[in-house]
Amino acid sequence: MDMTNECICINLRRATQMVTQHYDVFLAPSGLKLTQFSLLQQIQLREPVSITELAMVTGLDRTTMGKNLQLIARRDLISLSPGEDRRERIAQMTRKGRQALNMAYPLWKKAQATMTATLGEEQLGTFMSLLSELEVAVS
Repeated sequence: MDMTNECICINLRRATQMVTQHYDVFLAPSGLKLTQFSLLQQIQLREPVSITELAMVTGLDRTTMGKNLQLIARRDLISLSPGEDRRERIAQMTRKGRQALNMAYPLWKKAQATMTATLGEEQLGTFMSLLSELEVAVS
């Protein structure tokens, strides 16, 4: 029994993977992947920010967030330092991270524009509403 075409999760994951690859192609000249771009943006908006807070706002578990941050810290895009609690780590942007984010932003805007043009403004609004409803429904 093949439920592939009926399964909401499988279809959502497949679409997400393809859309992520689309953004990654546009972001390639910056050296960032969409996941890294997204993390850097969240850090820039909240810095200094704890790994726990970043995990909460992105919907990732703390362990996964910590591993993802280690990867971009190795590239010197962020710094990780101890927090007030010895178990906590604090993320902050580095100059190199700000430069990478500044270079990536116009590339992201181009990727976003192509997705908007593909869907059209009305369908995009409907799509974003449906995603929000789905997120609320499963949380």
